[in-house]
Amino acid sequence: MPRATSQGLITTSTSHPQSTSGFSFHAGLQPPRTFSRKQLDYTLDYTHVQQASPMPATSHSRIEVDGDGSIEACNGVPAPVPMPEGSSAWTTFEQDLFLLSSGVYNPSKMALRRRLKVPAGFVGTGANLEVKGRVSIVTPTMDTRQHFHEQLWHCFEAQDWPDKELIVIEGYTDEPSLFLRQKAKEDSRLVHVCFQCRRDEDSSVGLKRNMTLHLASGEHIVNFDDDDLYAPNYCSKLVGEMRRKGLVGITLGTWYNYFVNTGLVGYSDPQVIWNKNMDDEEMDEVLYGYGFSYAHTRSVALCHPYPDVEFAEDAPFFIRLKEVFGEGRVILRNDEEGLCMHCVHRANSAGDMPIVRQVGAGDLQKLAVAPLFQWYIERLMSEPFLRRAERTVLARFDLAVESFWSLGSSGVWGLDTRCDQEADPHASSHRRVKSC
Repeated sequence: MPRATSQGLITTSTSHPQSTSGFSFHAGLQPPRTFSRKQLDYTLDYTHVQQASPMPATSHSRIEVDGDGSIEACNGVPAPVPMPEGSSAWTTFEQDLFLLSSGVYNPSKMALRRRLKVPAGFVGTGANLEVKGRVSIVTPTMDTRQHFHEQLWHCFEAQDWPDKELIVIEGYTDEPSLFLRQKAKEDSRLVHVCFQCRRDEDSSVGLKRNMTLHLASGEHIVNFDDDDLYAPNYCSKLVGEMRRKGLVGITLGTWYNYFVNTGLVGYSDPQVIWNKNMDDEEMDEVLYGYGFSYAHTRSVALCHPYPDVEFAEDAPFFIRLKEVFGEGRVILRNDEEGLCMHCVHRANSAGDMPIVRQVGAGDLQKLAVAPLFQWYIERLMSEPFLRRAERTVLARFDLAVESFWSLGSSGVWGLDTRCDQEADPHASSHRRVKSC
């Protein structure tokens, strides 16, 4: 069973021997081993200590897991690098982070950036320790997306979850994000880790996501994409449902999209649009394959991390969780309230995004994300630099600008006011393209 400590931390008991400090290890965070891809079987006692909303009596308290925390090297294993002093205490997951990043990510040094205090005498980096009730919002990014970083911070700061932190991993060529560097100096809730590299040598999105998992100190992980918008009650709704139902993962099954190149808002329901032309495996890749809305417990992700792949890293990760823990504990949640506005443009990985209907201004005002969306539109209109930044990555951006400026009786925020129209038939495919 997990235990609370005087620092408010929680650990999870497993079949592994305890450390000398009396703490025990998460499954997937076993004591060090020789580097290999061998899969080991462990039993995870998963009844978490809760601050509120205790898990229902019908939920499972024990989960069988077969993951040892090793990261699938889809990009190939880089040339060996010497293991540094102290690496003998690293877990499988930490060794892989170091080796797959060619030594750039040093788990011992990075563990010092985590927002918790490791008890004296603890063996290892303390990566298995978490703060009960804390939500870690995590984002991988890069320097070409720095014009999104103020938007990311604005969405984080708006969240009404009381104990939260923002973890950002950034790869950059010339300069890291000045906005995030300054915010990190002003607000300790932001952990901004940046690595300078050539553009073609940046870590994959999958590996960056795993780095954020290692740096996070929260019991719960919530993914934020830097270019999307999240309502103030987004974390409360998703994490709250996880805690009430004893879930290990949740993601949106339907969602709202803002099409930046046209200025239109549409509602996507994959089971309506895509289901006719896909088999079950393809459908799962769509339903569980959009990482912008993932929320899950940190401990299970350390057992089954993201593959080290440049893009489309999200589907294998979440589908694996569903396979291990079952559909009853990794679920879809339809977003009828408008908790998130997924922004679709050519700089993200969504590709074509079929919709079942367009959303008019009247319905748009009722969405939970509406105030943030209005802030986003007004900011885009008022800051020419942002329009220029967007124009460098978007085709037909002038169409969007024209729609923004068409304010007046026709609709709110200059958006198309047509409602409940059928989606264009040409927008019926599902594809993924390179992201950050």
